[in-house]
Amino acid sequence: EELLAMSVIEFRRLAVDPIQALERVKDVINLLDDQGYGKRVAGVQALRRSPLFQAYGLITQKALLSGTSVDAILLSQKKGEGMKKTEYEAVMKLNAELQL
Repeated sequence: EELLAMSVIEFRRLAVDPIQALERVKDVINLLDDQGYGKRVAGVQALRRSPLFQAYGLITQKALLSGTSVDAILLSQKKGEGMKKTEYEAVMKLNAELQL
């Protein structure tokens, strides 16, 4: 439930540094793995359906469809809303590391 509800704001609350927040999310996934592979899979699937990953996917999709860079999409967001570049990069890294 915690992973399914993870938003950009919740991600920021985990730690000031996005890399530290990424490590905390990975710690939760590892705890689920200790309870069984099925729990880990369910946790990863929940995280991928979360608002955090939806925002990540939307930014990536906008960049691909518009032919602009991810940086341009991130800069076009309203100040204080959406992801920062460091957060986007952390989620991208997390996505790569959570391959099932």
